[in-house]
Amino acid sequence: MNLVKRIFMMLMLLPVSSVSFAVSLGEVHHQVNVITSHLETIKKHSAPDKLSRTVSVQVGKTSLHAYSKALDLLEKIAKYQAEKGLAVVEIPSLPVKKVRSKHLMKIVQLTLQEVEKISQSLNLTVKPIKGDDKSKTASDLYGQIWQASYLMDTLVSPMSMDDVRRNNVKIAQGINDIAKRLDKEIDTQALQTFKGKQAVDVTIGLYKLLYKLADLERKIKLKPLVVPNFPTGDIQAADAYEVGSSVVADLTRIALKLKIPPIQAGDDIGVTSSDIDTLYAQVHQLNVSAERLIK
Repeated sequence: MNLVKRIFMMLMLLPVSSVSFAVSLGEVHHQVNVITSHLETIKKHSAPDKLSRTVSVQVGKTSLHAYSKALDLLEKIAKYQAEKGLAVVEIPSLPVKKVRSKHLMKIVQLTLQEVEKISQSLNLTVKPIKGDDKSKTASDLYGQIWQASYLMDTLVSPMSMDDVRRNNVKIAQGINDIAKRLDKEIDTQALQTFKGKQAVDVTIGLYKLLYKLADLERKIKLKPLVVPNFPTGDIQAADAYEVGSSVVADLTRIALKLKIPPIQAGDDIGVTSSDIDTLYAQVHQLNVSAERLIK
């Protein structure tokens, strides 16, 4: 018996549970397509007149970005469940190690499970989705999860400045943790006072923060994020929320690179108000702090 046959016979004798097979991004992407099909069906039933935004082509995303975007989607599903009086899903924490396709599959399967519950509660029938043999990238997966997230936006109350504030709390914690690791002192003075700010100003401030994080990633020899295009149209709190979530994702990438725990936000840091002027002041302060990290 030659070597190949011997190895084959040994594998055949192993218990099924002991033989592991790698999960491809294409397989994860297919599951996200199934989620999207459910959400499209739910939207057609519950919000047929609402328009869903379309995600632009995504580039330069990593598996961690896709994981973080899946957490955003789960947050919105939990919001729907709370608004409809359903059992609310427990949101997993940010990853504590390098994200691989098997980790993505786990969180996507959790998401699909919760979306199926919503379909069942509405007695909806969802058409099966045919598998796609084409290989997928993390950017493909990120974009499809984001598209599903946009569909969820039509089913729940709009993201508010309070949601933006929660992201700001996480961002402040992440910057503080990184500053300690890099032995950098960041400014903790009282927030400046601003008047007449709008959601677009907060969103611009968070975009500036993304560019600073890209600079920091270059400095620590981490492949820098590709900052996406600024959103078009009338900028709302939802846009500031999306950008803030992107900031949290890259702070997590940096934390993993520096071998420090990812963000574990507890009590509010620095601000408890969801007033737009106050949130803009905090974002301004976060930019000042991030600037100290790259000097």
